[in-house]
Amino acid sequence: MTKLFLILVVVCIVVQTVSSNEVWFPVFVAFEGNGKSVYDAWRSQSECNPLPTSLEQSVLSVISETVLWMAGIMQIYECMLKKYDFYNSQVKVEFFKNNQVVAWMTFNGRNTDKMNWFSKSNLAQSSFNDLGSRSTFNYFSIAGDHQRKFYVNQNYGGCAKDQGWMYVLDQIRGCPYERIGSIPMFLYTKNFTDRNWTRNMAQPADMMVISVLAEL
Repeated sequence: MTKLFLILVVVCIVVQTVSSNEVWFPVFVAFEGNGKSVYDAWRSQSECNPLPTSLEQSVLSVISETVLWMAGIMQIYECMLKKYDFYNSQVKVEFFKNNQVVAWMTFNGRNTDKMNWFSKSNLAQSSFNDLGSRSTFNYFSIAGDHQRKFYVNQNYGGCAKDQGWMYVLDQIRGCPYERIGSIPMFLYTKNFTDRNWTRNMAQPADMMVISVLAEL
C-alpha cells in the first residue's frame, strides 16, 4: 500500500481570487508519471467528504496514488453541487509546468454534468490563440479517443500529421510524440505554431488542476 504524504501548500497559490466574493476553487489535481488513470479517477468517485466551512481550512493533502485532493472537499463535481450552484458556475482546466500555468481553458458549467461540461459548445476562453467557435475538431471531450482523455484535437493524418491543442494520455500510445515521459502525461502545443504534435513537439506538463468558480 502506498504511503500517504502530507504536503502543505500556500493557499493563495491554489485558491485563485477572481473578485471580492469569487474564487477558483480546485476540486481535482493530478500529477504526471505515477502510472494511474486520470480519467478513471475523475469519473469513478462515489463518496463525499464534508466540505470546509471556510477557504482558510483548505490545506492540501496528497494521496500519492493518483490525485491530490483538497482537504475536506473530495469527490469532485457532485459534491460541489451540494455546496455551490455549480450549474450556474464555470469550470477551469489548467496544465502546470514547474509551478507555472502553461495551458488553460474555461467552460460554462450550466446544465452539465461531470462528464459533458468539457466540450466545444461550453468553451468560454482559453490560453490558445487559435482556439474558438470556428475551430474544427475531431475530438473535444473528456472521454476522448481510447487512452487520450480530456482531448482537444483538430485532426488525424498519421502520427506525423496529427494536430491539436491539449490532452491527457492515460496510457502510452504508438506515436513518437507520446513517448516522451511516463503516464499519465499532460500534453499541449505552444501558441503561434500550426499545432502539429510531431513537428512542433508535444509539450509535457507536470500537473493538471480542475477548478470551479465558487462564491465565498
